[in-house]
Amino acid sequence: MRYLLLIFVSSFLSLLSGRVVTASEIQTPNLVKQNTLRSTSAQSFWPEAQRLVQDQINLINRIERAIASDDPYGVFVSEGKITLHQGEVERFLKSQYQNPALLCTRTNGGITPAGSDLSVEQAQVYCSLYASTAQLMPLRPVLERRQATLTPNNPLTLSRSQQSILAVPPQKLPSPPTSYVAPEPPLVGIRAKTPISGYQPPIAPAIAPPQQATTTLASAKQLLSQAVASFPSATSFIDAGETAKLKESNTYGLDQQEPQEYENFLSQPNTGIARVLPSGIVNSQPMQNRLIPTVAERFAYPPLLRGIGGDIAPTTRSSGRISQEDEFTPRFAVKLENGNFQIAQRGLDYGFIMDLGEVPLENLDPTLKKVRALSPQTRQFFLNYRPPNELAALQVDRQRFITGKLGEVSVSEPVQQTTALESAINRLSPDAPVVLNHTYLMRLVQFQVPEVVLNRGTVNREQRRYLDQILETPSSDALVAFRPVNRRPDGSYTVLWRVLNQFPDPQIEDLEKYVNLQ
Repeated sequence: MRYLLLIFVSSFLSLLSGRVVTASEIQTPNLVKQNTLRSTSAQSFWPEAQRLVQDQINLINRIERAIASDDPYGVFVSEGKITLHQGEVERFLKSQYQNPALLCTRTNGGITPAGSDLSVEQAQVYCSLYASTAQLMPLRPVLERRQATLTPNNPLTLSRSQQSILAVPPQKLPSPPTSYVAPEPPLVGIRAKTPISGYQPPIAPAIAPPQQATTTLASAKQLLSQAVASFPSATSFIDAGETAKLKESNTYGLDQQEPQEYENFLSQPNTGIARVLPSGIVNSQPMQNRLIPTVAERFAYPPLLRGIGGDIAPTTRSSGRISQEDEFTPRFAVKLENGNFQIAQRGLDYGFIMDLGEVPLENLDPTLKKVRALSPQTRQFFLNYRPPNELAALQVDRQRFITGKLGEVSVSEPVQQTTALESAINRLSPDAPVVLNHTYLMRLVQFQVPEVVLNRGTVNREQRRYLDQILETPSSDALVAFRPVNRRPDGSYTVLWRVLNQFPDPQIEDLEKYVNLQ
């Protein structure tokens, strides 16, 4: 009996120890598997979160472009992208924690709730991504309404037996815009015939982003900035909006190294550097959103007069009733047209250009006596030409230079109208063929015509006491030399210029004839 009891006790202990060992052997792989999953989840958090944050940055930029455009398909695509992005974010959030609302509600002061394997930084990214995605969802109905307003409605055709239910006949839409090979220069203060009788040019759309969408996107951007700040320092994100601005600057502006390359020349007063673009790039589309600045407005012609430090030199001030932003500044208004440098025809601006050949800009002086390419008659005309002081005569001179039919023009000093002088004048025009590293001489006359004159507006009795200020027309008359020094693959040129001389500002003395006085 004694031996039987010992055998039973030993067997029981061995079985008990075997069960314990078996349980530990079974539990150990489960713990290892759980720890492995947690480690894998923690390692995959940052790459997946970075991808989703980058996708949301791109989505916000896409929505901003869509709500400011007149393209309904861009709005449609943005709405679909919101739905797809929401699904991806939800799957990612639930893979890290099953209840995102609970986690982000309890996460306070850098403390994550129990049961979460996320670090403090990961929890901040988690909650910022959750909140920013929730901000984008209310934009879907806004985009749906915007898409409905932008989509063109095709008119329904009625059969012969049906009658229109409209009490008022439908409004006749304007004709599509007509593109001319060489548009006529504008006339100021004169009513001219239109090229097509009865032609009504279409009105460019004015599409403003909805205020609700703008506020929502700003809030989502702020939440995303908090998420970006919580990522490791080595993580980088690409802002599509900033990238587009940089790309646009490289497309239409100067390279960063170009001003440094010509630093010695640009250190002199009244010098500058600019990029001359083809007219096809500068001219905007006729039916684009008129609330968005055009390329010509975003990359305006550079100011001509600069001091040694690069500051814009003082120019003619406009009326004290006009803001400082509207002050007149002479500009290097030159563009490319069919392989020629051409003076931009804006308002009453005009001038004439001549190719001097390979003459260094440093060798030119205000008297032009060292320029062998200029005949005495041509040099005399460049220095002594005088713009008329009446609007009608001024526009006649302007048309003569544009068409090349100069005839007799005014000069500041009495000269004999000889055959040589007429031949020299007839060789001048507002454009000249482009030749790299050639120097061009340009006489540039510019005006800032008041809006009341451009539109032939009305000046009432109360405003007549300020008539002199209302009709004030700042102007400039400059002798400029410029030289193309680099050609881009897109056909644009980098040019250096130098203002050789400034003539007295031309005055227009009869502008009151071109406004309606009450």
